[in-house]
Amino acid sequence: MPVMEHLNACSTNLALPEVIEPGQPLIYRKWWPDVPVKKDRYGLSVPRDTEKVLINAVVIPMVGFDDQGYRLGYGSGYFDRTLAAMSTQTLTIGIAFEQQRIATTYPHSYDIPMDFIVTEKSIYFLSQRLHPLSIDECAHVSARSQS
Repeated sequence: MPVMEHLNACSTNLALPEVIEPGQPLIYRKWWPDVPVKKDRYGLSVPRDTEKVLINAVVIPMVGFDDQGYRLGYGSGYFDRTLAAMSTQTLTIGIAFEQQRIATTYPHSYDIPMDFIVTEKSIYFLSQRLHPLSIDECAHVSARSQS
């Protein structure tokens, strides 16, 4: 929440995902601090009837990840379907603990590797394999990948 509040204070447009139908991509609804919320079909809080938005970056929780930047999710495939359905390339940032790193996730042809993975140990950038970045390198690589 502190990161989202900071980004909001920096005039970043933020959104939270909402499950509309099983087996379908997520939609994203505009979010701001103190936005009215409702519970979705899984009991998660989502903005109540705010504007649907198109996203250009997404932070995705992970159950596991490998050195090729692939992730294991929670098994429903919502993020995979959502990323595959997007018409433009979206910056993908996976969030995990270092102990969740595994040898391989056995990715399928439709799996999409993360551009960045953030753990308590490092920020990793995908360039064929995950590489740890310093804070300065992260800002440089992130700016380059956005252009």
